[in-house]
Amino acid sequence: VLHRRIALLLLERTGEAQLPGAAFAIARHLNAAGALDDDPALRARCAEINLIAARQARAAAAFAPARDYAETGLRLTDPGLWDTRYADIAEAALLLAECRMLTQDHAAFDREVEALAARLRDDEHRLQLAMLQLVSLDARLLETEAIEVGRRALRLVGIELPVTVEQQRKAVGAEFAEFQRLMAGRPAEALLDLPPLHDRRLAAAMQILFRLAPDAHNTLQPELFALMALRNANLMLQHGADTLAPGIIVTLALTLRGMTGDSVTADAFARTAIAL
Repeated sequence: VLHRRIALLLLERTGEAQLPGAAFAIARHLNAAGALDDDPALRARCAEINLIAARQARAAAAFAPARDYAETGLRLTDPGLWDTRYADIAEAALLLAECRMLTQDHAAFDREVEALAARLRDDEHRLQLAMLQLVSLDARLLETEAIEVGRRALRLVGIELPVTVEQQRKAVGAEFAEFQRLMAGRPAEALLDLPPLHDRRLAAAMQILFRLAPDAHNTLQPELFALMALRNANLMLQHGADTLAPGIIVTLALTLRGMTGDSVTADAFARTAIAL
């Protein structure tokens, strides 16, 4: 009873703008107040406060508290909100999955992924979930599995990664020809002036391609590595660049050096990546 009274008093005295700063204190008292089934409105408010606290804890890199707040908030959330407030609840569920991954609770993370896969309705969130899977699988040195997860996710944006070496070599040739066409004889420094990338789905897909490159290298698939590096470079040339551009360009430089033996050109791209 005391915790509930304190929480209600804090809620009464805290405006919406001040909620993020007070969320930890309010959530602590609400969570200690016991079951709130007798007051559906307060239960819903408790869920909301816990999710605010989860975001604040995640921003402070306090992953375990963020996980606990998110778990409590989602447990108290009306399942019907997946329909009426889909974006907010999906983001909260992805935050919980991320925190399970970051706290290395792999079994719980895998269960979370399975449950979320059935609930997420848009490609952007599905791509975010796939990226979390890649990080988790890489942490467990399951690189072959990570590549397969990436393959499935990339199909959401129409990117197909060939399976056989012969298919990959053919695709590398096509991507290299496209890269030369898009560069149109311009120097590497031209990449400094690319427009910003605004397509969030495509940005997520490019991040997955970049993340998979070390997996291809570690599983001795040089053709797949080259294909992903060239595809990412071509997507950047066609659609614009974001904060991932330096990584994409330096991976391109490594690929060009290996394919052509032209260390001067590769060095120019590497220097462009550093300049960015």
